[in-house]
Amino acid sequence: MFNLIPGIKRGVFRDNDPRSTQADAVFVIRRPQALERARFVCQGCQYRSPQTPRKPTHLQVHHVDDDHHHNDEENLAPACSLCHGYPHLGCRTTSTGGGGGLSSKAQLAAIPELTAADLNNLQRAIGAAMNDPLESEVASTIFELLCERVRPVRESFGSSKALDFAAALAQLSPVEYEQRDEAMQDLRVVFHPDVLKVSGAEMVEDHPSLKPQNWTSLYSPLVDEALAAARG
Repeated sequence: MFNLIPGIKRGVFRDNDPRSTQADAVFVIRRPQALERARFVCQGCQYRSPQTPRKPTHLQVHHVDDDHHHNDEENLAPACSLCHGYPHLGCRTTSTGGGGGLSSKAQLAAIPELTAADLNNLQRAIGAAMNDPLESEVASTIFELLCERVRPVRESFGSSKALDFAAALAQLSPVEYEQRDEAMQDLRVVFHPDVLKVSGAEMVEDHPSLKPQNWTSLYSPLVDEALAAARG
């Protein structure tokens, strides 16, 4: 497991590291081992993306301490794309781990009623429903209600954009950065619909027996909480 507190990469980026090729060669070998040890379960939200001979897993692998040279077992945590976005807030670039720059297309919202893990699972279901013409309208409505919780963040911090938060976090000292939990514990990452649609499509591919009419009922408690939070 790893904490889903919004953060940034504070170490050296691969593109600026002359030794990254050697580190990534080790990572490529150990990545499958990390996924298998976790039984293809995200260590952030517990979403499972199985791997089969016909389909690779959609999970990525996160370096918990942000050091891509540290490829020991305890430092490699399988993560879905949404959970992997949390420690890479504002990241625009792809990586060997598969970050994909997803969290550059995101905003911060105040939704303490839902854990970050539950919200990511809800957003994944919303994305799946957005891809279905019969379910897209209700999915978009729920998403818009979640986005209403962006407003208090914008009013308190002057912005809700992930890129702006990433820039602010980059100015913190190492001690201040490690103590950000208290200030950010109620903040959640709300991803762009384009990102959610991809994540939702992956969920359907991972679990083909999941029927569209069940997407909402699967997460109905989370939907109810999200609606109450957005309206409250």
